[in-house]
Amino acid sequence: MKRAPTSCRLAAAVLALLAPALAAQAGSEPLLSIVRHEAPAGLRWTVLCQDVPLDELLDALARKAGLSLDASGASLAGATLTLELRQRPLEEVLAVVLGSQGLVPELARRTLRVTPEPSDPQELLRLALAAWQVVEARGDGHAVARARLARGELLELRGELEDAYALYAELALEGAGEERHEATFRAGRVLQRLGHWAEAAQHFRTLAGLEEAVALRTRARLELARCSIELGDAKSAVHLLNFLAANFPEADATELAERRLVRARAQNAMQQHLEALRTLEEGDLEAAPEAHARTLALRAEALQGLGFEVEAARGWLIFARDAARPEERSAAFRRAAELALAGGDELGALFVCREAARSGADEGLGALAHQARVRLGLDEDEPPATIQERLTLAESLVVRGDMERADELFEGLYRARGALPEPDQARIVAGWARVLAERSGLAAAVQLLSQSRRTLLDPAALRGLDVAAAALFEAEGRFAEAAEAYRGNY
Repeated sequence: MKRAPTSCRLAAAVLALLAPALAAQAGSEPLLSIVRHEAPAGLRWTVLCQDVPLDELLDALARKAGLSLDASGASLAGATLTLELRQRPLEEVLAVVLGSQGLVPELARRTLRVTPEPSDPQELLRLALAAWQVVEARGDGHAVARARLARGELLELRGELEDAYALYAELALEGAGEERHEATFRAGRVLQRLGHWAEAAQHFRTLAGLEEAVALRTRARLELARCSIELGDAKSAVHLLNFLAANFPEADATELAERRLVRARAQNAMQQHLEALRTLEEGDLEAAPEAHARTLALRAEALQGLGFEVEAARGWLIFARDAARPEERSAAFRRAAELALAGGDELGALFVCREAARSGADEGLGALAHQARVRLGLDEDEPPATIQERLTLAESLVVRGDMERADELFEGLYRARGALPEPDQARIVAGWARVLAERSGLAAAVQLLSQSRRTLLDPAALRGLDVAAAALFEAEGRFAEAAEAYRGNY
């Protein structure tokens, strides 16, 4: 994922696109002109300046606008500006003047306060979106199209995929030239992220057939191959990749790496696991996004397909350690534990379950841990000696549906939780919440999770509680609340 743009500098840049800078003349004296206009839509300002120190410009602008200036929290020394802004709202003028220097204006109670731009990524994204909206409102056709593409990218960064798709789809229908093709491609990529593979494939198929979409035709075919795998037609994906290799071999390093990764995935889907492993060894893959994690997953799938369950389990365990998304991490730990058991490595399965617990991603692994312990001859009917053993037993009881015995164990564990690391405390709370959900209802369980969340600091522990809360909401079909729970809101 791309880093969030520096919003205030971006605001200054995109707004300046709409008003060319005042031409500098060699040897001329610094120029400063500020004119206030009464307009039906409100006050407008024209600011013309050439090589004027920032502090002088702000002081003059504040005096003209009848504002007091407070720049005590920002450094203005040394900066000079050359601008030509005509009949703009004051807020827009300040965004350009200060945004170019990484500063933010705040207008309140007849005071102009100047502060450094915020460091919070979400706030930076919000400010950047506002800047592009100004461009879209005031620019010509080309500027409007570029602004919509930029806004769509920012919405993607914020996770607002449906809104991003709507923006791209509108531009794909109404736009022209390169912007229209780019919008079509991005709309397809968003549909992939949403899991709408057939609709995404149609977007890429359209692009692949456009002679004028030169810059995107090969990328569209590659994405079409990815969609074909998801739609169960891996052979078509291989045909597309062969066409690209024969007709467009001179792609950049990133696209070549992507082609290899997609080919290996298609070969795994076709049960050609040895060929998939060979493809992964054919060339450099590091140029592709998330190349290391994706390669680990493809190797693990190939090893599993070849019957090397223990080796595949180790691959999924390494993948789980590196996975960024909680759902990927939990699924990888589960696959690792299942494959370790399938390969007869019960100790390995227990190791996986314990590592998953330390990462707060052990939801649903209690039954696998119980199975491993039984195979190793550990009698779980005897009273467990340690807190960790009692916790593992309590989790396995929940998985088996023995809520009465689990309730007794979890109640005692809850009272003794202070002796454990925070991730284990979260396991206790998450397990007891599942028991409470059965015994007293969802509200009581969520209340326990919410109260406990306010007492913990460890990120892994908090993630464990969030995943547990989301699972409880999902079990009740309350998916919107589950999505919020993943964000820590419940």
